[in-house]
Parts: sequence; structure tokens; C-alpha cells
Amino acid sequence: MITVSEVIKNSCLKKYPVACGLGGIDNEVIRSGIVDYEFSIEGYIEKNNSFGPGDFLISSLLFTHGDEEKLLDMVKKLVKLDVSGLAVKNIFFSSIPDRVRNFCDENEFPVILFDNDIYFEDIVSDIDSLLKMSDWVNKAEHQIEIMLGDNLTRYEVEALARDMGLFKGSSARVYWIRPQQALSQNRMKKTVKEYANYFKEDRKSFLFKYRQFYVFVVIQDDTNQKNSQILLEEALRLAGHNLTECSIGAGGVHDALSELDFSIREAAWSCQVAALLDKSIMNYHDMGIWSIAAAHCKSPYMAEYAQRYLSPLVSEKADSTKDLLETLITTVLCEGNSKISSKKLNIHDNTYRYRMNKIREKTDPNASDYIFYENASIAVKIYLLRNMDWNI
Repeated sequence: MITVSEVIKNSCLKKYPVACGLGGIDNEVIRSGIVDYEFSIEGYIEKNNSFGPGDFLISSLLFTHGDEEKLLDMVKKLVKLDVSGLAVKNIFFSSIPDRVRNFCDENEFPVILFDNDIYFEDIVSDIDSLLKMSDWVNKAEHQIEIMLGDNLTRYEVEALARDMGLFKGSSARVYWIRPQQALSQNRMKKTVKEYANYFKEDRKSFLFKYRQFYVFVVIQDDTNQKNSQILLEEALRLAGHNLTECSIGAGGVHDALSELDFSIREAAWSCQVAALLDKSIMNYHDMGIWSIAAAHCKSPYMAEYAQRYLSPLVSEKADSTKDLLETLITTVLCEGNSKISSKKLNIHDNTYRYRMNKIREKTDPNASDYIFYENASIAVKIYLLRNMDWNI
């Protein structure tokens, strides 16, 4: 979504203040246009659907000849039509009359006064460029959403990847980036646009967004492979972050066209594991059993296994049983290391051993040490992943 505020900041209007209606600077802009003669013809606006919701209009107010009543009538009609805002050349009005200003303030209708330094065509061109870029960002986000599914043909994936700007004969790695602090959608879109403008000649890396995540695609070839970390850090810096302020998942290297969806899904899964384990970055191919658990944790069979295995610890509400579940989860997150686990739990080694024996009695009494840990580890990983906020 493009707002009046973004139009002002990112166009030739940026040096001009909002004269009135400041409360409407977050109004959505979906089109730009020039208005003048429409108000000089009696009944024209009422009979024709020339303007409507989301329009940002530019005018010289020639038809008013400096008549305040005509300006007020115009503004009232534009507000009724749900127009987003108005930019006015200061030919007939060097300032907005009080009655008009009060009406605009009350109805949150922003008006910007500009002078002879800029032309109507410049404003329209700048706004149209912003809208095209916003459409591109939204379209890419929708394409990523489609590729997060797993029912696409290779032909369909290739068509989506081409539309996103990737090209044949190359391989790509996707990084899924989750900033620790939530960002506004407008800010994220602005970062994506700035990156696209800054690196438009490069075509070695692409930055997109998906909901509250950034999606960074790096072309992997002999000359670029070593630079992927540098490019990633550059993209994060542009977004106002560094590696330690994000959870990042790195997908595997796949064909940039026909297998882009593989790397996207792998990166998204890895990012979830990185967030869960409080790591700054996780590589899908280095995650061991976590990669399988993350990829399939939403399967009803995986859910049923975790629920069945852990039900003696989850279904009972006693504090002692909650302690057992916490102990098992901590053990799995500490990769089975009893010393580190007991230290994290702040309990004595004997208490830790007692709890683990009770867990085993309740969940897997007939299993060997190795099989018990294997079964419990898989169940806990599925349980933790299923209880995360994925928003993917």
C-alpha cells in the first residue's frame, strides 16, 4: 500500500509541507491525476465518475480564479468522493484559506501547496513509479506465498521465478530473515524498493518481503559464492539490522528457476528453527533431524506421534509433571548433554537423573538409552515446532 505520506517523501513534493489535513497523510493512494476543467463545468463531477477512492490529484485551481467559495466547494466534493489528497500549485492561493483549512483538518484531507519549481507531469511520473514498484513488491510476495505450497509443477515454479526476475542457467540460495523487532509493512516495502533501485544493474541478489519476513535470494556461481555472506550483510544493513538482530534460515543451493521453491521452503523452515534455538543463522543442510521435523511438523501423523509420546507429560496438570516436561525439552535443546541441562534447569545432577528416569518410566519404559533419546528427541522437536507462531 502507498500512502500520501510516502508520495510526499518519495516524489518531487518532498520539499513542500502539508498545508492542512495532516491527519490524512496515511490515506491510501492507488492512482494519480490532474484536475481543473472538471470543476469549471456545472454538474460535470456529479454526472461523471472521473475521480474516486484512492486518487491523489494535482491542480492549479484555474477554475476558481482565486474564489475561496469555489475552492471550498471543490474540496467538499473531493472528500465526498473519498479522494486521498490534493497537491495545489500556488498560482491563485499563496496559502490555504482558513475555512478550507479547517474543513480539511476536520475531514483529514491533506493538501500540499507547491510552486513553479516543479511541473504537474513530474509529480504524476513520480507517483506512477511508486505505484508500479509497490505493485511489484505485492506481486512478488504473492508469488512467494504460492511457492511455499508443495503442489506446483516444475514448469509453474519456473514461470513464477522468471516473473520475479531470476534467470536460466544459474543456481540460487534463499535466506529467510526474521527481524527480532516487528516492522511496519510500509517500512519493509520501502527497504525492498530501495534495494531494488540500488542493485538494479547487479542481478546477483534480490530482496523481497513476505509478511513480517525478508526473503533474500543470492545467485550462486563461481564468482559470487564467496560473496553471499557479504551481500546478506549488505541487505541487512540497508534494512537497518545486523546478523545478531535477526533469526535467519539459509536454504540449500538449487536451480534458480525450476527449484526456487525448494530453497524458499528450506530457508523458511530453517528460520523457524533458528528462532526456536535462539541462533542468528541456521543452514538447512546442517540441521540434522531438525530439517525433517521442521519440514513435516504439520503432518497429522507427526502431530499424532508427538501427542501420543508426550501425553503422559502434557496431559497431567501436576507441577511435578510440568517439571518433567521442562526437563525433557531442556535436554533435547541441549542435545542430550546432562551437565549443561542440569545447569540450565538450576538443579542438582541427582535431581536431573531422577527426573529423566521418571520421564522414561512414563513415556518409553522398554526402550534402550539410545532409542529412548531418539524417540523423545523427535517428539519434543515436533512438539516445539507445532507450538511456534509460524505465520508462514
